[in-house]
Amino acid sequence: MSEDPIIRQMPHAIGPEKSVLSSLFKGDRLLDESPRPVHRDLFYHAAHRALFEDFVSVGNSWELVSTVQRLHDKGILDHVGGPAGVTDIYTYAPNGHHFAPHLDILCDRYARRMAIRAATAAAEAAYDCSGEADYLAALSAPVTAVFDAAADAAPTKGMKTLAADFLARFEQKVAGEMIADGIMTGIPEVDRHLHGMKPQHVGIISGRSSGGKSTLATQIFGGLTDALYLILERTEQSAFDRSVVQVARIHHGAVFDPKQFAEMSGRSRPEKRHLIAIQKAVNQLSTSNLHIVKPSNRRLATICAEIRRHVRLNKVKVVFLDQIGLVRGERVKGDTGEAELRGISNTLQELTHELAISLVVLSQVTADGETKNARAVEEDADWWLSIIQERDKKKANFGEHQHILIAKDSHHSSGGERLPLILDKDTLRFVHGFPASADEPKEAEKKDRFGNSRR
Repeated sequence: MSEDPIIRQMPHAIGPEKSVLSSLFKGDRLLDESPRPVHRDLFYHAAHRALFEDFVSVGNSWELVSTVQRLHDKGILDHVGGPAGVTDIYTYAPNGHHFAPHLDILCDRYARRMAIRAATAAAEAAYDCSGEADYLAALSAPVTAVFDAAADAAPTKGMKTLAADFLARFEQKVAGEMIADGIMTGIPEVDRHLHGMKPQHVGIISGRSSGGKSTLATQIFGGLTDALYLILERTEQSAFDRSVVQVARIHHGAVFDPKQFAEMSGRSRPEKRHLIAIQKAVNQLSTSNLHIVKPSNRRLATICAEIRRHVRLNKVKVVFLDQIGLVRGERVKGDTGEAELRGISNTLQELTHELAISLVVLSQVTADGETKNARAVEEDADWWLSIIQERDKKKANFGEHQHILIAKDSHHSSGGERLPLILDKDTLRFVHGFPASADEPKEAEKKDRFGNSRR
């Protein structure tokens, strides 16, 4: 015979609840000047919630004797413990010196209760196999609210602390010291302007179809130590293979088709230097805290779940999403693709703030250079790198990479800067340089499958 389950009481703190109420009853404008939001749901006991609601209804004119009479007139005096119960709370805290730390405890317990309710709802949805319950959405949707509630219990920086931090960093800058505000991309031209990828920031890498978006993203990804690459098309292996080429800094033919590449170079087997470079690249990628994942589907709830899992288990700090236009969000009848993407963008931005990670999303652009149905993503992004190619089909250099444009930079005023970065198709890396072709048409060079000129 199975034992009855143990019924556990929700997390709460009776003493701090009484202390906060007692301080409010005595404190002049303490509620208005509170460092944390104070609301009824912070109080676990119904009697304490009733007393707080009564206090809010009368504001700073609260007084013990009139309150007892008012509660009696409302018929809830016995509910709060009678005159003795009200007096006990009023005299519980001698002063308001412990109001802030006790309020922190209430915020913490409130967040824990929210987490338990969210987990319970997710469990019920997971048990429901009828197909109507979206258990992933039930699990991920309330989590942001839980983290918001928990954040209310965390101490915030005051103006004096912010001022001290600013002066310390300013002195370093005056001394000529380089301050890395975020995680560097490894591309000097980009880092000089954006100063790295920062927690809680969203960045965009955009370009035309097959224009090098994934190439630029994996180039940055391969140089990091704690990152997740979510790939929604192609395979994880294709992303890893490209990263090997980029980290090894050798011709892609030496990796993708080593035997044929060696024979085209007049050798019977691959060069030793290529083999060494490939081995080093593989070791670097496999020993770093890097993860390439293709989610089981493209639904937003699944993608958010993958991000949460890798932040929790692997402590990743940067997440790449390749690409946002393929994500399926919640869409109701009559919604446009832009409306759906706005919901996707808002959810991802909230997740980025909640987990304190840097998110880089990839997006295709139209023939006019605008992101496809992604105006909401542009608005939410902190920075935006746009890969620019020649668009005039009449020119011989149509499709040639021209530069990378900083289309947006919300924090360093470098929006509109054109960075001299072009794609080196041999090593699949964006490198410092300028387009080699002139505007005038010219006879195209004949090249073999590895890009080598034929004579």
